[in-house]
Amino acid sequence: MSDSENNPTAIELQLRWGDMDPLNHVNNVQFARLLEETRVRAMDLWFDGDSRAVLGPILIARQDIEYVRPLHYSPDPAKVLIWVSRVGESSFTFDYEMLDAWGKRVALAKTVCVAADLETESARAIPDGAKRVLNAHLGDPAPMR
Repeated sequence: MSDSENNPTAIELQLRWGDMDPLNHVNNVQFARLLEETRVRAMDLWFDGDSRAVLGPILIARQDIEYVRPLHYSPDPAKVLIWVSRVGESSFTFDYEMLDAWGKRVALAKTVCVAADLETESARAIPDGAKRVLNAHLGDPAPMR
C-alpha cells in the first residue's frame, strides 16, 4: 500500500500483452496511457460521470513519472492509486502510485492539469463546484525523489 497518509482512489487496470516491449516488461510509453486511463476513471467516479459539465475542459501542462521497477505483464490487473495533491486557482495536480499485480510499487507520478478556455487558449479559473470535488480527494504529494 502507499507510504503516504492519503486516502487515494484505487483504479484497477488490465494490462495488454501488446503493452510489452522486447525486454519483456510494459513499455515506459504505456505508463502515460495507463495514467490517462486512471485519470479518466477517477474523474468519472469523483464527478458522478459529469466532470466535463462541472470542471470544463482541462489540458495537461506537465507529467512526471518516476519508474521504480519494471512492470511485468500479468493477466491479473495492475492497480493505480490516484489523489489530488494541490488545487490552485486555475490548475491542480494529480498524484499516483502504480502497483503491479503482486502489489509492488512500479512507479510514482504527477500530472499538472490546467482549466482551459479553448477559445482564448488561456487558463481560466476552476469552478467552485469542481474545486470542492478536487479538494475532497486532497492528500500529500507522492513521495517522489
